[in-house]
Amino acid sequence: MESKKSPKKEWMNTSRIQTLIDGIFAFAMTLLVLNLEISDFPSDVTDATLSTFLIGMIPKFYVYGLSFILLAVFWRVIMANSIL
Repeated sequence: MESKKSPKKEWMNTSRIQTLIDGIFAFAMTLLVLNLEISDFPSDVTDATLSTFLIGMIPKFYVYGLSFILLAVFWRVIMANSIL
């Protein structure tokens, strides 16, 4: 009978690195949400004031969406290149 040798454990295999990369990108994408601030929200909320307020926040939503998409594209490229 042949004894089966257990393969040497690698110090850092690719699945651990991919998991680390996933965590870093998830953390960065979460930090984007913290940058959205609601300042000077009117106390009396009507449909008109709410729509005016949301229209005023469109540039912030645009920057958030663009940053999120850019991070997602970077993550996708890294994952596509790291598949063995």
